[in-house]
Amino acid sequence: MKVVFCNQLTEMLGVQMLSACLKEAGHETDLVFEPNLFATGAIKEPRLIEFLSNDELVIEDLIAAEPDLIGFPIDINGYLWSLKIAAGVKARRPDIPIIFGGIHVTMCPDIVIERPEVDYIAINEAELSLVELCDILDGRKPGDPRKVEGIWAREPDGTIHRNPMRDEHRDLDDFPFFDKGLYYDKLPGLAAEYMTTISRGCPYNCTFCFYNAVHDIVGNRRVRLRTPRHVIDELKAAKAAYPQMEAVLFHDDIFPVRVSWLEGFAPLYKEEIGLPYSCITYPLLVTEYMAQLLADSGCRSVIMGVQSTSEPVRADIMERYEKNSDIFNAIRRLRDNDIFVTVDHILGTPEETEKEQDDALLFYADAGPNVVKPLPLAYLPRTRMTKIAISKGIISAQDEEDAAAGFINSLMFKGHGYDTEWRPWFLAYGLRPIIPHRAFVKGVQAGAHRHLNRLLPKGFGFDPLVFFGPRMLNGAMFGYDMRAKYLGWRFSEMLQYSMTRKLRGKSRGLASVVDQDGHTPGTKLNFLLMRNRKRADRSERSMPGAGLVARMRGSKRGPWAERPSP
Repeated sequence: MKVVFCNQLTEMLGVQMLSACLKEAGHETDLVFEPNLFATGAIKEPRLIEFLSNDELVIEDLIAAEPDLIGFPIDINGYLWSLKIAAGVKARRPDIPIIFGGIHVTMCPDIVIERPEVDYIAINEAELSLVELCDILDGRKPGDPRKVEGIWAREPDGTIHRNPMRDEHRDLDDFPFFDKGLYYDKLPGLAAEYMTTISRGCPYNCTFCFYNAVHDIVGNRRVRLRTPRHVIDELKAAKAAYPQMEAVLFHDDIFPVRVSWLEGFAPLYKEEIGLPYSCITYPLLVTEYMAQLLADSGCRSVIMGVQSTSEPVRADIMERYEKNSDIFNAIRRLRDNDIFVTVDHILGTPEETEKEQDDALLFYADAGPNVVKPLPLAYLPRTRMTKIAISKGIISAQDEEDAAAGFINSLMFKGHGYDTEWRPWFLAYGLRPIIPHRAFVKGVQAGAHRHLNRLLPKGFGFDPLVFFGPRMLNGAMFGYDMRAKYLGWRFSEMLQYSMTRKLRGKSRGLASVVDQDGHTPGTKLNFLLMRNRKRADRSERSMPGAGLVARMRGSKRGPWAERPSP
Protein backbone atom coordinates (compact mmCIF):
# COMPACT_ATOMS: atom_id res chain seq x y z
CA MET A 1 0.00 0.00 0.00
CA LYS A 2 1.25 3.48 -0.83
CA VAL A 3 0.78 6.32 1.65
CA VAL A 4 1.60 9.85 0.49
CA PHE A 5 2.10 12.54 3.11
CA CYS A 6 1.54 16.21 2.47
CA ASN A 7 2.61 19.17 4.59
CA GLN A 8 3.82 22.72 4.35
CA LEU A 9 6.43 24.98 5.92
CA THR A 10 8.98 22.61 7.49
CA GLU A 11 10.14 19.04 7.82
CA MET A 12 8.04 17.14 10.35
CA LEU A 13 9.54 14.48 12.56
CA GLY A 14 6.14 12.89 13.06
CA VAL A 15 5.81 12.29 9.33
CA GLN A 16 9.32 10.86 9.20
CA MET A 17 8.56 8.41 12.01
CA LEU A 18 5.24 7.33 10.49
CA SER A 19 6.98 6.79 7.16
CA ALA A 20 9.70 4.71 8.80
CA CYS A 21 7.14 2.53 10.58
CA LEU A 22 5.11 2.02 7.41
CA LYS A 23 8.19 1.06 5.41
CA GLU A 24 9.26 -1.34 8.14
CA ALA A 25 5.82 -2.95 7.85
CA GLY A 26 6.26 -3.35 4.09
CA HIS A 27 4.28 -0.36 2.83
CA GLU A 28 5.44 2.36 0.43
CA THR A 29 5.55 6.06 1.29
CA ASP A 30 6.10 9.35 -0.51
CA LEU A 31 5.91 13.04 0.29
CA VAL A 32 4.49 16.13 -1.39
CA PHE A 33 6.10 19.06 0.39
CA GLU A 34 5.24 22.70 -0.20
CA PRO A 35 7.37 25.23 1.72
CA ASN A 36 4.71 28.01 1.77
CA LEU A 37 7.38 30.13 3.38
CA PHE A 38 5.05 32.93 4.44
CA ALA A 39 2.21 30.75 5.70
CA THR A 40 3.04 31.81 9.26
CA GLY A 41 1.96 35.38 8.61
CA ALA A 42 5.47 36.79 9.04
CA ILE A 43 4.83 38.48 5.70
CA LYS A 44 1.30 39.75 5.18
CA GLU A 45 1.56 41.11 1.64
CA PRO A 46 -1.07 39.15 -0.35
CA ARG A 47 0.71 39.49 -3.69
CA LEU A 48 3.92 38.02 -2.32
CA ILE A 49 2.05 35.22 -0.56
CA GLU A 50 0.21 34.32 -3.74
CA PHE A 51 3.41 34.52 -5.77
CA LEU A 52 5.00 31.82 -3.61
CA SER A 53 1.89 29.60 -3.39
CA ASN A 54 1.69 26.41 -5.43
CA ASP A 55 -1.62 24.96 -4.26
CA GLU A 56 -2.87 23.56 -7.56
CA LEU A 57 0.51 21.95 -8.15
CA VAL A 58 0.30 20.32 -4.72
CA ILE A 59 -3.08 18.83 -5.61
CA GLU A 60 -1.82 17.58 -8.95
CA ASP A 61 1.33 16.12 -7.40
CA LEU A 62 -0.70 14.26 -4.79
CA ILE A 63 -2.93 12.69 -7.43
CA ALA A 64 0.01 11.93 -9.73
CA ALA A 65 1.72 10.02 -6.91
CA GLU A 66 -1.09 7.43 -7.18
CA PRO A 67 -1.64 7.09 -3.44
CA ASP A 68 -3.80 4.52 -1.71
CA LEU A 69 -4.03 6.87 1.27
CA ILE A 70 -3.09 10.53 1.77
CA GLY A 71 -1.97 11.73 5.20
CA PHE A 72 -1.92 15.33 6.45
CA PRO A 73 -0.04 16.16 9.69
CA ILE A 74 -1.99 19.00 11.29
CA ASP A 75 -0.94 21.78 13.59
CA ILE A 76 -3.37 24.65 13.98
CA ASN A 77 -1.42 26.87 11.61
CA GLY A 78 -1.74 24.48 8.68
CA TYR A 79 -5.28 23.24 9.22
CA LEU A 80 -7.09 25.45 6.70
CA TRP A 81 -4.44 24.90 4.06
CA SER A 82 -4.63 21.14 4.53
CA LEU A 83 -8.42 21.21 4.27
CA LYS A 84 -8.17 23.19 1.07
CA ILE A 85 -5.69 20.77 -0.48
CA ALA A 86 -7.69 17.75 0.70
CA ALA A 87 -10.86 19.22 -0.80
CA GLY A 88 -9.06 19.74 -4.09
CA VAL A 89 -8.04 16.09 -4.14
CA LYS A 90 -11.56 14.94 -3.26
CA ALA A 91 -13.03 17.09 -6.03
CA ARG A 92 -11.02 15.13 -8.58
CA ARG A 93 -10.46 11.78 -6.91
CA PRO A 94 -13.14 11.14 -4.27
CA ASP A 95 -12.05 7.49 -4.10
CA ILE A 96 -8.71 8.31 -2.41
CA PRO A 97 -9.10 8.10 1.39
CA ILE A 98 -7.61 10.94 3.44
CA ILE A 99 -6.41 10.84 7.04
CA PHE A 100 -5.59 13.80 9.28
CA GLY A 101 -3.41 13.50 12.38
CA GLY A 102 -1.33 15.67 14.67
CA ILE A 103 -1.69 18.00 17.62
CA HIS A 104 -4.70 19.94 16.35
CA VAL A 105 -6.57 16.73 15.55
CA THR A 106 -5.87 15.38 19.04
CA MET A 107 -7.09 18.63 20.62
CA CYS A 108 -10.19 19.04 18.44
CA PRO A 109 -11.15 15.62 17.03
CA ASP A 110 -14.90 16.24 16.88
CA ILE A 111 -14.42 19.30 14.69
CA VAL A 112 -11.92 17.72 12.31
CA ILE A 113 -13.83 14.46 11.76
CA GLU A 114 -16.92 16.39 10.66
CA ARG A 115 -15.12 17.75 7.62
CA PRO A 116 -16.28 16.15 4.34
CA GLU A 117 -12.69 16.17 3.08
CA VAL A 118 -11.59 13.84 5.87
CA ASP A 119 -12.20 10.08 6.01
CA TYR A 120 -10.05 9.19 9.03
CA ILE A 121 -8.35 10.97 11.90
CA ALA A 122 -5.58 9.64 14.15
CA ILE A 123 -5.68 10.73 17.79
CA ASN A 124 -2.48 11.09 19.82
CA GLU A 125 0.42 8.89 18.67
CA ALA A 126 -0.34 7.14 15.40
CA GLU A 127 2.55 4.79 14.53
CA LEU A 128 0.84 1.53 15.51
CA SER A 129 -2.66 2.71 14.56
CA LEU A 130 -1.66 3.85 11.07
CA VAL A 131 0.22 0.64 10.31
CA GLU A 132 -2.80 -1.40 11.42
CA LEU A 133 -5.16 0.73 9.32
CA CYS A 134 -2.96 0.32 6.25
CA ASP A 135 -2.62 -3.43 6.81
CA ILE A 136 -6.42 -3.72 6.85
CA LEU A 137 -6.99 -1.43 3.85
CA ASP A 138 -4.34 -3.36 1.93
CA GLY A 139 -5.89 -6.72 2.76
CA ARG A 140 -2.86 -7.97 4.66
CA LYS A 141 -4.79 -8.20 7.88
CA PRO A 142 -8.44 -9.03 8.48
CA GLY A 143 -10.50 -6.38 10.19
CA ASP A 144 -12.74 -3.37 9.81
CA PRO A 145 -10.89 -0.11 9.01
CA ARG A 146 -13.66 1.74 10.83
CA LYS A 147 -12.77 -0.04 14.08
CA VAL A 148 -9.03 0.58 14.49
CA GLU A 149 -7.98 1.66 17.97
CA GLY A 150 -6.70 5.24 17.93
CA ILE A 151 -8.48 6.01 14.64
CA TRP A 152 -11.84 7.68 14.06
CA ALA A 153 -13.59 7.04 10.77
CA ARG A 154 -16.28 8.96 8.89
CA GLU A 155 -18.41 7.15 6.33
CA PRO A 156 -19.70 8.85 3.15
CA ASP A 157 -23.16 9.19 4.71
CA GLY A 158 -21.67 11.08 7.65
CA THR A 159 -21.71 8.23 10.16
CA ILE A 160 -18.75 8.63 12.52
CA HIS A 161 -16.99 5.80 14.33
CA ARG A 162 -15.22 7.09 17.46
CA ASN A 163 -12.83 4.40 18.60
CA PRO A 164 -10.93 4.42 21.92
CA MET A 165 -7.47 5.97 22.04
CA ARG A 166 -4.57 3.54 21.82
CA ASP A 167 -2.22 3.33 24.79
CA GLU A 168 1.09 5.10 24.26
CA HIS A 169 3.96 2.77 23.42
CA ARG A 170 6.38 3.00 26.33
CA ASP A 171 9.69 1.91 24.77
CA LEU A 172 10.74 4.41 22.10
CA ASP A 173 13.73 2.26 21.16
CA ASP A 174 11.26 -0.14 19.55
CA PHE A 175 10.62 2.37 16.78
CA PRO A 176 12.91 2.67 13.73
CA PHE A 177 15.02 5.75 13.06
CA PHE A 178 13.32 8.71 11.40
CA ASP A 179 12.92 8.40 7.62
CA LYS A 180 14.94 11.53 6.90
CA GLY A 181 15.26 10.76 3.19
CA LEU A 182 11.59 11.64 2.79
CA TYR A 183 12.62 15.32 3.05
CA TYR A 184 16.39 15.30 2.60
CA ASP A 185 16.24 13.62 -0.80
CA LYS A 186 14.20 16.61 -1.99
CA LEU A 187 15.99 19.31 0.00
CA PRO A 188 19.48 18.00 0.81
CA GLY A 189 20.51 21.29 2.40
CA LEU A 190 18.21 20.60 5.34
CA ALA A 191 20.57 17.82 6.42
CA ALA A 192 23.23 20.41 7.33
CA GLU A 193 21.40 20.76 10.64
CA TYR A 194 20.05 17.30 11.33
CA MET A 195 16.81 17.38 13.34
CA THR A 196 15.84 14.62 15.78
CA THR A 197 14.42 14.01 19.26
CA ILE A 198 15.41 12.00 22.31
CA SER A 199 12.00 11.93 24.00
CA ARG A 200 8.26 12.41 23.84
CA GLY A 201 6.17 14.48 26.17
CA CYS A 202 6.63 17.39 28.57
CA PRO A 203 6.41 17.25 32.38
CA TYR A 204 5.26 20.85 32.65
CA ASN A 205 1.73 22.15 32.16
CA CYS A 206 2.05 25.76 30.98
CA THR A 207 -1.46 27.08 30.40
CA PHE A 208 -0.72 28.62 26.98
CA CYS A 209 0.80 25.46 25.49
CA PHE A 210 -0.95 22.74 23.49
CA TYR A 211 0.36 20.25 26.05
CA ASN A 212 -2.03 21.83 28.56
CA ALA A 213 -4.89 20.39 26.51
CA VAL A 214 -3.13 17.19 25.48
CA HIS A 215 -2.34 16.26 29.09
CA ASP A 216 -6.07 16.29 29.88
CA ILE A 217 -6.80 14.14 26.82
CA VAL A 218 -4.01 11.62 27.37
CA GLY A 219 -4.39 11.60 31.15
CA ASN A 220 -0.72 11.91 32.13
CA ARG A 221 2.41 14.01 31.83
CA ARG A 222 4.71 11.07 31.34
CA VAL A 223 7.96 11.74 29.47
CA ARG A 224 9.49 8.76 27.66
CA LEU A 225 13.15 8.78 26.71
CA ARG A 226 15.08 6.84 24.13
CA THR A 227 18.27 5.29 25.45
CA PRO A 228 21.45 7.29 24.78
CA ARG A 229 22.82 4.42 22.68
CA HIS A 230 19.73 4.40 20.43
CA VAL A 231 20.11 8.14 19.79
CA ILE A 232 23.85 7.84 19.12
CA ASP A 233 23.30 4.98 16.67
CA GLU A 234 20.79 7.11 14.75
CA LEU A 235 23.22 10.02 14.54
CA LYS A 236 26.09 7.78 13.43
CA ALA A 237 23.93 6.42 10.63
CA ALA A 238 22.93 9.99 9.71
CA LYS A 239 26.56 11.14 9.51
CA ALA A 240 27.31 8.27 7.14
CA ALA A 241 24.27 8.99 4.98
CA TYR A 242 24.53 12.80 4.88
CA PRO A 243 28.11 14.10 4.57
CA GLN A 244 26.74 17.66 4.54
CA MET A 245 25.66 17.22 8.18
CA GLU A 246 27.35 19.90 10.31
CA ALA A 247 25.19 20.17 13.42
CA VAL A 248 22.31 18.55 15.27
CA LEU A 249 19.05 20.12 16.43
CA PHE A 250 17.34 18.25 19.25
CA HIS A 251 13.73 19.30 18.79
CA ASP A 252 12.44 17.94 22.10
CA ASP A 253 10.08 20.07 24.14
CA ILE A 254 12.56 19.78 27.02
CA PHE A 255 16.15 18.50 26.62
CA PRO A 256 16.75 16.57 28.77
CA VAL A 257 14.37 16.06 31.68
CA ARG A 258 16.78 13.77 33.58
CA VAL A 259 20.37 14.52 34.54
CA SER A 260 21.13 10.79 34.66
CA TRP A 261 20.21 10.53 30.97
CA LEU A 262 22.56 13.38 30.04
CA GLU A 263 25.34 11.81 32.09
CA GLY A 264 25.09 8.69 29.94
CA PHE A 265 24.64 10.61 26.69
CA ALA A 266 27.30 13.32 26.98
CA PRO A 267 30.48 11.18 26.74
CA LEU A 268 29.02 9.04 23.95
CA TYR A 269 28.01 12.09 21.92
CA LYS A 270 31.32 13.81 22.42
CA GLU A 271 33.33 10.76 21.40
CA GLU A 272 31.21 9.27 18.60
CA ILE A 273 29.39 12.26 17.07
CA GLY A 274 31.39 15.36 17.96
CA LEU A 275 29.15 17.90 16.21
CA PRO A 276 27.77 21.10 17.78
CA TYR A 277 24.14 20.84 18.76
CA SER A 278 21.17 22.98 19.81
CA CYS A 279 18.34 22.11 22.17
CA ILE A 280 15.42 23.47 24.20
CA THR A 281 15.49 23.42 27.99
CA TYR A 282 13.74 24.78 31.09
CA PRO A 283 15.15 27.23 33.68
CA LEU A 284 14.74 24.99 36.72
CA LEU A 285 16.77 22.24 35.06
CA VAL A 286 19.84 24.39 34.42
CA THR A 287 22.09 23.75 37.39
CA GLU A 288 25.81 24.48 37.22
CA TYR A 289 26.38 20.77 36.66
CA MET A 290 23.78 20.55 33.88
CA ALA A 291 25.23 23.58 32.09
CA GLN A 292 28.72 22.07 32.25
CA LEU A 293 27.46 18.71 30.94
CA LEU A 294 25.70 20.41 28.04
CA ALA A 295 28.72 22.48 27.10
CA ASP A 296 31.21 19.62 27.43
CA SER A 297 29.11 17.33 25.23
CA GLY A 298 28.93 19.87 22.41
CA CYS A 299 25.86 22.04 23.08
CA ARG A 300 26.41 25.46 21.54
CA SER A 301 22.91 26.96 21.51
CA VAL A 302 19.92 26.70 23.84
CA ILE A 303 16.37 27.99 23.60
CA MET A 304 14.71 28.47 26.98
CA GLY A 305 11.13 29.51 27.62
CA VAL A 306 10.74 32.35 30.11
CA GLN A 307 7.50 33.88 28.74
CA SER A 308 7.14 36.50 31.49
CA THR A 309 9.38 38.12 34.08
CA SER A 310 6.42 38.87 36.36
CA GLU A 311 6.41 36.15 39.01
CA PRO A 312 2.68 36.61 39.83
CA VAL A 313 1.73 36.39 36.13
CA ARG A 314 3.88 33.30 35.64
CA ALA A 315 2.43 31.55 38.69
CA ASP A 316 -1.23 32.61 38.52
CA ILE A 317 -1.78 32.80 34.76
CA MET A 318 0.84 30.47 33.27
CA GLU A 319 1.30 27.81 35.97
CA ARG A 320 5.05 28.33 35.94
CA TYR A 321 6.54 28.53 39.41
CA GLU A 322 10.23 29.32 38.93
CA LYS A 323 11.54 32.54 40.45
CA ASN A 324 13.25 35.32 38.54
CA SER A 325 16.48 34.39 40.30
CA ASP A 326 16.16 30.87 38.85
CA ILE A 327 15.83 32.33 35.35
CA PHE A 328 18.66 34.80 35.85
CA ASN A 329 21.02 32.13 37.12
CA ALA A 330 20.09 29.67 34.38
CA ILE A 331 20.93 32.28 31.72
CA ARG A 332 24.23 33.19 33.36
CA ARG A 333 25.26 29.56 33.85
CA LEU A 334 24.70 28.81 30.19
CA ARG A 335 26.46 31.99 29.06
CA ASP A 336 29.38 31.29 31.40
CA ASN A 337 29.78 27.96 29.59
CA ASP A 338 29.86 29.69 26.18
CA ILE A 339 26.38 28.50 25.21
CA PHE A 340 24.34 30.89 23.07
CA VAL A 341 21.06 31.59 24.88
CA THR A 342 17.75 32.47 23.22
CA VAL A 343 14.78 33.01 25.52
CA ASP A 344 11.13 32.98 24.49
CA HIS A 345 8.96 35.78 25.85
CA ILE A 346 5.20 36.21 25.38
CA LEU A 347 3.56 39.55 24.60
CA GLY A 348 -0.09 40.08 25.46
CA THR A 349 -0.62 37.79 28.47
CA PRO A 350 -3.85 38.65 30.35
CA GLU A 351 -3.30 41.07 33.24
CA GLU A 352 0.30 41.81 32.26
CA THR A 353 0.84 45.56 32.11
CA GLU A 354 3.05 47.78 29.99
CA LYS A 355 5.08 48.50 33.13
CA GLU A 356 5.71 44.77 33.54
CA GLN A 357 6.80 44.55 29.92
CA ASP A 358 9.21 47.44 30.53
CA ASP A 359 10.54 45.57 33.55
CA ALA A 360 11.06 42.53 31.32
CA LEU A 361 13.23 44.56 28.93
CA LEU A 362 15.40 45.65 31.85
CA PHE A 363 15.52 42.16 33.35
CA TYR A 364 16.79 40.63 30.12
CA ALA A 365 19.27 43.46 29.66
CA ASP A 366 20.71 42.59 33.07
CA ALA A 367 20.52 38.79 32.77
CA GLY A 368 22.14 38.86 29.36
CA PRO A 369 20.57 36.26 27.04
CA ASN A 370 21.97 36.64 23.55
CA VAL A 371 18.52 36.90 21.98
CA VAL A 372 15.02 37.47 23.34
CA LYS A 373 12.37 36.09 21.00
CA PRO A 374 9.02 37.85 21.62
CA LEU A 375 5.98 35.84 20.59
CA PRO A 376 2.45 37.30 20.62
CA LEU A 377 0.15 35.14 22.72
CA ALA A 378 -2.11 32.70 20.91
CA TYR A 379 -5.28 31.46 22.54
CA LEU A 380 -5.07 27.85 21.49
CA PRO A 381 -8.33 25.92 21.79
CA ARG A 382 -8.94 23.76 24.87
CA THR A 383 -6.13 25.29 26.94
CA ARG A 384 -6.47 26.84 30.38
CA MET A 385 -5.09 30.15 29.08
CA THR A 386 -8.00 30.33 26.67
CA LYS A 387 -10.44 29.54 29.49
CA ILE A 388 -8.89 32.34 31.57
CA ALA A 389 -9.30 34.79 28.69
CA ILE A 390 -12.93 33.77 28.18
CA SER A 391 -13.69 34.18 31.89
CA LYS A 392 -12.17 37.68 31.84
CA GLY A 393 -14.09 38.70 28.73
CA ILE A 394 -10.95 39.12 26.62
CA ILE A 395 -12.25 36.65 24.04
CA SER A 396 -15.53 34.78 23.70
CA ALA A 397 -16.38 31.09 23.62
CA GLN A 398 -17.11 31.56 19.93
CA ASP A 399 -13.55 32.83 19.43
CA GLU A 400 -12.28 29.56 20.84
CA GLU A 401 -14.49 27.58 18.46
CA ASP A 402 -13.27 29.73 15.58
CA ALA A 403 -9.70 28.87 16.54
CA ALA A 404 -10.60 25.19 16.67
CA ALA A 405 -11.97 25.57 13.14
CA GLY A 406 -8.55 26.80 12.05
CA PHE A 407 -8.76 30.57 11.87
CA ILE A 408 -5.30 31.24 13.20
CA ASN A 409 -2.29 32.02 11.05
CA SER A 410 0.71 33.90 12.31
CA LEU A 411 4.42 34.23 12.99
CA MET A 412 5.81 31.14 14.71
CA PHE A 413 2.26 29.78 14.97
CA LYS A 414 1.54 32.40 17.63
CA GLY A 415 -1.18 34.99 17.99
CA HIS A 416 -2.34 37.35 15.30
CA GLY A 417 1.03 38.91 14.77
CA TYR A 418 3.22 41.64 16.16
CA ASP A 419 1.44 44.65 14.63
CA THR A 420 -0.54 45.27 17.83
CA GLU A 421 -0.26 47.51 20.87
CA TRP A 422 2.81 45.44 21.79
CA ARG A 423 4.69 46.31 18.60
CA PRO A 424 7.09 48.77 20.34
CA TRP A 425 8.29 46.01 22.66
CA PHE A 426 8.63 43.58 19.76
CA LEU A 427 10.81 46.08 17.90
CA ALA A 428 12.84 46.84 21.02
CA TYR A 429 13.76 43.18 21.41
CA GLY A 430 14.75 43.04 17.76
CA LEU A 431 17.04 46.06 18.08
CA ARG A 432 18.48 45.10 21.46
CA PRO A 433 21.44 43.00 20.21
CA ILE A 434 22.82 45.90 18.16
CA ILE A 435 22.38 48.66 20.78
CA PRO A 436 25.06 49.15 23.46
CA HIS A 437 23.92 47.85 26.84
CA ARG A 438 24.00 51.16 28.70
CA ALA A 439 22.21 53.01 25.89
CA PHE A 440 19.52 50.33 25.73
CA VAL A 441 18.87 50.47 29.49
CA LYS A 442 18.72 54.26 29.55
CA GLY A 443 16.41 54.24 26.53
CA VAL A 444 13.98 51.85 28.19
CA GLN A 445 14.07 53.78 31.46
CA ALA A 446 13.27 56.97 29.52
CA GLY A 447 10.47 55.23 27.58
CA ALA A 448 12.16 55.80 24.22
CA HIS A 449 11.13 52.36 22.95
CA ARG A 450 7.46 53.35 23.14
CA HIS A 451 8.00 55.71 20.19
CA LEU A 452 9.26 52.95 17.88
CA ASN A 453 5.76 52.21 16.65
CA ARG A 454 5.54 55.74 15.26
CA LEU A 455 9.12 56.07 14.06
CA LEU A 456 9.54 52.78 12.20
CA PRO A 457 7.47 51.86 9.12
CA LYS A 458 5.00 49.01 8.98
CA GLY A 459 4.22 46.46 6.32
CA PHE A 460 6.12 44.46 3.69
CA GLY A 461 7.86 42.34 6.31
CA PHE A 462 9.65 45.22 8.05
CA ASP A 463 9.03 43.94 11.58
CA PRO A 464 10.37 40.41 11.05
CA LEU A 465 13.29 41.97 9.17
CA VAL A 466 14.11 44.07 12.25
CA PHE A 467 14.02 40.95 14.40
CA PHE A 468 15.57 38.34 12.14
CA GLY A 469 17.84 40.50 9.96
CA PRO A 470 20.69 41.09 12.44
CA ARG A 471 20.48 37.47 13.61
CA MET A 472 20.61 36.04 10.12
CA LEU A 473 23.55 38.23 9.07
CA ASN A 474 25.40 37.47 12.28
CA GLY A 475 24.78 33.75 11.96
CA ALA A 476 25.59 33.52 8.27
CA MET A 477 28.68 35.73 8.32
CA PHE A 478 30.27 34.90 11.66
CA GLY A 479 28.58 31.73 12.90
CA TYR A 480 28.05 33.36 16.30
CA ASP A 481 24.33 32.61 16.33
CA MET A 482 24.31 28.96 15.22
CA ARG A 483 20.53 28.68 15.06
CA ALA A 484 20.25 31.79 12.90
CA LYS A 485 22.87 30.39 10.56
CA TYR A 486 20.98 27.18 9.95
CA LEU A 487 17.59 28.88 9.87
CA GLY A 488 19.00 31.06 7.10
CA TRP A 489 20.25 28.00 5.26
CA ARG A 490 16.87 26.29 5.64
CA PHE A 491 15.08 29.35 4.32
CA SER A 492 17.43 29.56 1.34
CA GLU A 493 17.04 25.86 0.56
CA MET A 494 13.25 25.98 0.76
CA LEU A 495 13.05 29.22 -1.24
CA GLN A 496 14.98 27.60 -4.10
CA TYR A 497 12.79 24.52 -3.88
CA SER A 498 9.65 26.66 -3.82
CA MET A 499 10.73 28.69 -6.84
CA THR A 500 11.56 25.53 -8.78
CA ARG A 501 8.07 24.26 -8.06
CA LYS A 502 6.62 27.64 -9.00
CA LEU A 503 8.32 27.49 -12.41
CA ARG A 504 7.06 23.96 -12.93
CA GLY A 505 3.53 24.99 -12.00
CA LYS A 506 3.62 28.05 -14.25
CA SER A 507 4.78 25.95 -17.18
CA ARG A 508 1.66 23.83 -16.68
CA GLY A 509 -0.68 26.79 -16.23
CA LEU A 510 -1.17 26.16 -12.51
CA ALA A 511 -1.43 28.72 -9.74
CA SER A 512 -2.42 29.03 -6.11
CA VAL A 513 -5.97 28.15 -5.16
CA VAL A 514 -7.91 31.33 -4.41
CA ASP A 515 -11.45 32.11 -3.38
CA GLN A 516 -13.85 34.50 -5.09
CA ASP A 517 -12.34 37.50 -3.30
CA GLY A 518 -8.83 36.62 -4.42
CA HIS A 519 -7.67 35.57 -0.95
CA THR A 520 -4.91 33.03 -0.53
CA PRO A 521 -3.99 31.10 2.59
CA GLY A 522 -2.02 33.45 4.81
CA THR A 523 -4.11 36.55 4.09
CA LYS A 524 -6.73 35.29 6.55
CA LEU A 525 -4.83 36.38 9.64
CA ASN A 526 -5.73 35.05 13.05
CA PHE A 527 -8.46 37.29 14.34
CA LEU A 528 -8.78 35.90 17.85
CA LEU A 529 -7.31 38.98 19.51
CA MET A 530 -8.42 41.58 16.96
CA ARG A 531 -10.75 44.00 18.62
CA ASN A 532 -13.74 45.57 16.92
CA ARG A 533 -13.31 43.24 13.98
CA LYS A 534 -16.04 41.73 11.90
CA ARG A 535 -16.69 38.05 12.39
CA ALA A 536 -14.75 36.17 9.74
CA ASP A 537 -16.78 34.74 6.94
CA ARG A 538 -16.82 31.02 7.67
CA SER A 539 -19.13 30.05 4.83
CA GLU A 540 -17.76 27.66 2.24
CA ARG A 541 -17.33 28.80 -1.33
CA SER A 542 -16.57 27.14 -4.59
CA MET A 543 -12.90 27.35 -5.43
CA PRO A 544 -10.86 25.64 -8.10
CA GLY A 545 -9.92 22.37 -6.47
CA ALA A 546 -11.04 23.19 -2.92
CA GLY A 547 -14.03 23.66 -0.67
CA LEU A 548 -13.13 25.96 2.25
CA VAL A 549 -12.74 29.74 2.55
CA ALA A 550 -9.10 30.61 2.20
CA ARG A 551 -9.30 33.26 4.00
CA MET A 552 24.09 41.36 23.36
CA ARG A 553 24.65 42.10 25.53
CA GLY A 554 23.78 42.33 29.30
CA SER A 555 26.88 42.05 31.43
CA LYS A 556 26.21 43.37 34.95
CA ARG A 557 24.62 41.25 37.60
CA GLY A 558 21.43 42.62 39.11
CA PRO A 559 19.24 41.88 42.12
CA TRP A 560 18.26 38.47 40.68
CA ALA A 561 21.80 37.11 40.71
CA GLU A 562 22.70 34.12 42.79
CA ARG A 563 24.54 35.29 45.88
CA PRO A 564 27.29 33.25 47.53
CA SER A 565 26.39 31.67 50.84
CA PRO A 566 27.83 33.52 53.82
